[in-house]
Amino acid sequence: FTRKIQSPSLTARQELKRRAAQLRRKADWYLKPMERMIFLASEVMKMAMKKRRMRTANSRKMTIQRLKNLRLMTQ
Repeated sequence: FTRKIQSPSLTARQELKRRAAQLRRKADWYLKPMERMIFLASEVMKMAMKKRRMRTANSRKMTIQRLKNLRLMTQ
């Protein structure tokens, strides 16, 4: 996530996938499917908030997009 939000490069996407996989393994230990979804979503939000200093409409849109992507990955 050190990259520009405008163009999530392949490496940024890989990073997200890797992170999601990590979280999923962690979540699998102690969460039911629905809880797991919520847990992952909140983790991604946290990550996004941490990296994002300025809160532009565009970056918020990207965060939502990222959540949707994660949801697809975690189904």
